[in-house]
Parts: sequence; C-alpha cells; structure tokens
Amino acid sequence: MVCSVGRMKRDIDTLASRQHDVLVIGGGIHGAAILREAALIGLSAALVEQHDFASSTSSNSLKIIHGGLRYLQQADVPRLLESVRERRFFLSRAPHLVAPLPCIMPTRGLGLYSAPALGAAFLINDILSCNRNANVPPSRRIPPGRLVPKRRALEILPGISSAGVTGGAIWHDALAYDTERLVVGVVRSATEASATACNYVKALRPLAKNGRITGIVARDMISCREFEIAARLVINTAPITLAGFLGSSPVRIAPPSCGWALMMNLVLRRQVISGYAAGLYSRRGRLLFFVPWRNRTIVGTSCSWVEGNPEDVRVTDAAVDELLADVREAYPGADIAREDIAMIHAGLVPASKPRRPGAEPAVARHFRLLDHSRLDGIEGLISVIGVKLTTARNVAEHVMRLAAAKLGKTLPRLDSSSKALPGGDTGDPEVFFAAAKTRMPPSMPAAAVEHLLRCYGTEWDSVIKTSDSDPSLLNPLSGQSEIIGAQAIFAVREEMAMTLSDVVFRRTGLGTTGLDDRQAVTACAAAIGKELKWSEERMREEAARLSADPFNR
Repeated sequence: MVCSVGRMKRDIDTLASRQHDVLVIGGGIHGAAILREAALIGLSAALVEQHDFASSTSSNSLKIIHGGLRYLQQADVPRLLESVRERRFFLSRAPHLVAPLPCIMPTRGLGLYSAPALGAAFLINDILSCNRNANVPPSRRIPPGRLVPKRRALEILPGISSAGVTGGAIWHDALAYDTERLVVGVVRSATEASATACNYVKALRPLAKNGRITGIVARDMISCREFEIAARLVINTAPITLAGFLGSSPVRIAPPSCGWALMMNLVLRRQVISGYAAGLYSRRGRLLFFVPWRNRTIVGTSCSWVEGNPEDVRVTDAAVDELLADVREAYPGADIAREDIAMIHAGLVPASKPRRPGAEPAVARHFRLLDHSRLDGIEGLISVIGVKLTTARNVAEHVMRLAAAKLGKTLPRLDSSSKALPGGDTGDPEVFFAAAKTRMPPSMPAAAVEHLLRCYGTEWDSVIKTSDSDPSLLNPLSGQSEIIGAQAIFAVREEMAMTLSDVVFRRTGLGTTGLDDRQAVTACAAAIGKELKWSEERMREEAARLSADPFNR
C-alpha cells in the first residue's frame, strides 16, 4: 500500500516484493547515510525505521557540525581531518541548512586554556585544515581562529566573572538550522537514487537459511501487517534495539557488547549570548556550550551512565536540576531559571562505564563496524554503532566497502560528497536567498520567508505550490509562528510524514524549539487532519502522542 505520494513514497508492497542487495535497519543519520551511499553506488537498497526518521538521538544535539578542533587535545589528527572534510560536505552540499558558527572561550592562566596554548592550537588547526573551504560558497567559509583581548571577550560575554580572564579565543564551527531536516534530506537523496525507505516499519526478527541471514520479518506499525523483506545483506544501525532483534533469531547471534550514556541539552526560551556560541566551565569543571539557535539557546551537554535497558531510560527532574545548576554556575549573569527551559533534547550514545561513582562516562570516540561472519560465523549481517552526526557519511563509505566485498561488487569511482542534498544546489545561499525573497508572495511575513528558505533551499517554490488550491496555506499557523500551512501539507504529500509529531518535530521545525505556541500546533493538526481525512478521535490521539514523548519533548 502506498501511504503518501511524491518524492518519498511509503511503499510497503515494493519493500516486500523484491530482494534487496542491502536492507538497512534504523532511520537515524547513520542508517540514512548508509542507504544513500548504497543507492548512489548502484545497489538495490532499502531502509526500515520503527518510528519516524530522525526521531531519536539524531535530532537531539547541540546542532553543531564539528570541525574537530577539540581532537587536537588528544593528538587525534586523522579524526580532526575527517571532521573537517565532513563539515565541508554539509557547508557545501546543504548550505541552506548549515552555516558557520562563531565560538568563543575565555582564555585563562598559563595552562591548556591559556592564550598561548589556544593560539598555538589555532595555528596548527588552520594548517591542518587548509582545505576546509574547498568548493564551499563564500558565505559558508570557515575563517581562521584568532585571539581577542580581555575587553572584547567581556563585551561578548558580559555575564561571566572577569576574575582570571586574560582574553578570548574565537574560532568557527558550523551550526545546523534543522538536524531533523538534514536526516530527512539524506533519506530523500537516497530515494531519489531509487532506494526504498519506509518509516513505521519495525524489524521483528532475522530470516535465516543454511546459516545465513537472508532478510527480516517486519511489521507495518500503521496497518499491523507482518511481512518478510528479502535481502542479501542486512545492516543494523539501531544497536539499542539490536538485542531484542537478535534474540529472536533462528540462528545464534550475540549482540555486541556496548554501554550507553544519556546526553542531555536544554533549549532555553531566549538567547543568552548574542552572535556567538560560548564554551564555559562550571565550578565543578563541566564544560558547557551555550549555542544561539533560532532565537533560542541550546546549552549542554550533560552525560550520565545508563544502567539497565537503554530503551527504558527517561530524563528525570533531578537530572534537569543538576544540569541547570551547572548552567547557572557557568554563566551566572544570565540568571537562568527553570521557567526558561522550553524543551529538553536528550539522546543515547555509546560509552564506557565510569571508573568511579559520580564520574561522567567516557563517550566512544570512534564508530564500530561489526561483521557477524567473524563474530558469530553468520553471513549476511553487519552491525554499525555510530557516534557522531558530522561524520555519518564517512562511516557509510566504510560500511559500503565491506558490503561491496561481501556482495562481490566492485565499487564505482564515486564521491558521494560531491552530490548536494535536496534543496542544496543554491550556489552561495545568501545570494540565492536575496533573489528568492523578491519572488515570494508579498503577503508572507519576513520571518516565514526566512524560515522557508533555510528549511527548503531551492525547493521553497515546491512548498509554495502546495497552496495553489488553497491560498490560505500561505498564512503562518499563528500570529507568532514562522511556519506556514503549506509546509505541513508538503510534509504529508512529499516527505512521508504520517503523524502530527512527524510534521511538528521532524519536517517543519514547529516543535523543535518547544511547544509554547499551542495555537500553531492546533492549526497544524487541523491542516493535516483535513488532508489525511482524520476523524475527531484520531485528532485527539495525535495531540496526546505529541505530549507523550519519552524525552519530555
């Protein structure tokens, strides 16, 4: 059955009716990147996600696309170069969604965070990343790091104590305007290359024949239909649910040993620091970043060890209070209160258990690629445990090299970093935005125009065309909203949005800064309810689910 139309089709019949070279389980950034890589090199590729794309850790972050400066501290040059390369991919191939982010950290004393030490780090980083702006549009290029005097540092950070501050270190990373749309864009890039992707399809158990995995049994979570998906190679990128999946396997496969940490960020209702992200320490030594984002501030990250089943983990009031106390210590002049918290972003990452009680776990530095033919003697299954959103495309390249060897395929000479994500063919995005604004419907508010261009890039006019039969869809969803009704309809028709949460959290950006604007949420629900012919009961169910996210979204 085909449940949506357009560029992303949720086609269960196609998924079930053919054998795929590669079947990817998990629709976060790593699963999406692997699907895209497989499709671009010509493999028959499919993906299933038991919830919606980017519905977990991939959407819960500081939104920073890291260039790897921090890896100089560990002398991990290969990882720094990898990060620089992958940041360049996002800045050049999705420049509507990713832009340079100026960052500042106060310099102090004569140690690691002194002006001489950070100045030397900037010099080394600028030399190692000399190609960081290759093929990057002018407005998206990363300038060199620099030091500023104490007076300037305190102008940028007026709320910190001046005691011990000798100056400031300024560098640039990149900031994602909408990480959920980045992931959806990667999935769309794959489907445009003939891949098949379906959300709300749960992998129940592997299929096996003669000691080899030959596919999976899956359940369509919309219709509750169970069906088989045949594949020459299954790639699991959802390690949190892997134990349950493998536990029902007809052949014995041990799930990979992996610990987990809960990473948490707070989304504040106001911009605490204007124009810069700031790295500041609390008194107990926790480094926190204050990131200006969409007229809000994201601050974090706290890291806590997860005991027991990671699927059962929840954010607690105590954990929020602890992080908030650190935030207040790090930037006392901002006078941040509980009432300033609009939303909590939280996600799980692989980590090692801390050596002493109360210490933070050590988050994994590198992804893990597990070949179950070596681990368990079972062919046809690969597991991937990813770490960073920034480097997911590079992880996908590594996975495809192993996959191609197992499938007996010769990889074509193809650099997937040369292909833009949907909407990313803007040239210099600021030049493109200026020209596009002259063609916008004159009734649209400036904030709505800006948001439309940042979310959709060159495809903004496709969203506008959704309103041809109903011009009221060009109106913002409320007097305070920058989201227009056409975005909600476009999400349903073209981007496989199946629920109100999909539209609010992962297609339009309406809910990613918090759910304060209930009028806009109600208008959004009415628009997509009319489009999908929802009953009043279904509307109430969708509204209830919107408030029931396990991470208090």
